[in-house]
Amino acid sequence: MNFIIIKRHRVFLSLIFMTFLGLIFYIFLYNPLIEDINKNRKLCDTYLDKLSFLSSTVVFQGNIGEAKQPISEENITWAMGKISQYGKIKRVDILSIGTREMESAKGVPGKVAPIDIKVVSTYEDFAVFLGGLKDIDKIILTVRSLKINLIDKDPQNRIQANIVLDLYIKG
Repeated sequence: MNFIIIKRHRVFLSLIFMTFLGLIFYIFLYNPLIEDINKNRKLCDTYLDKLSFLSSTVVFQGNIGEAKQPISEENITWAMGKISQYGKIKRVDILSIGTREMESAKGVPGKVAPIDIKVVSTYEDFAVFLGGLKDIDKIILTVRSLKINLIDKDPQNRIQANIVLDLYIKG
């Protein structure tokens, strides 16, 4: 009879001990790890938001294939027309577009024609426009500089952006 009572006490004490160990494990190991994970998740989400914006604004600079070749000087106006058309498709109002004096291209043969563009758009449409410049047929563009300003008291929260694109020209 005493043996059964002692055995029950052992089982009961073992259950209490295991519960106590589980509680200690939770308090000192699991909970701090979960807090670190949540803090790092928020940090990762912040970086992911920044990266998603940047990835949408990166313009293709990869290998020059058959479909994308530097254009001749005579086709600069045509290329600016393609950029303007693309802006209209992406709901970006191009206020002005023009070229500067051509320069020699750094690291590749040929020249670049800097194209100054002034646009007004919503932030989202502008990001789609900028990210899609790589999709314009038969021309190679890179973004040289970009300046974005929020238009004050605009009911649509539009932005005004000044962009300088480098259009690659045959040497």
